[in-house]
Amino acid sequence: MHRSLFCAVLTAFWLSGCASSPASSEAQPTSTAAPARPVCDEIAKICHSHDEHGGLPRDCHLMGHNPRTTNEQCEAKKAECLAACKDSHAH
Repeated sequence: MHRSLFCAVLTAFWLSGCASSPASSEAQPTSTAAPARPVCDEIAKICHSHDEHGGLPRDCHLMGHNPRTTNEQCEAKKAECLAACKDSHAH
């Protein structure tokens, strides 16, 4: 008798633990989207047509498209890249 009572109590605790856990993955959404990189996107767009010139404009274009480049890295090179791409447009 004690064993069946123990099993009943154990089962009750187990079921109550399951009831308090999230019922579905909708309760806790996960995101697999890449982090936003607006500065990188801007550099890639502005330097896109200057890619064929090589040098810094090409490097900036590739940096802007590289998914491993962080927005902070792009921010650090933004002024230099935008100036290089604007200068190469005049040629």
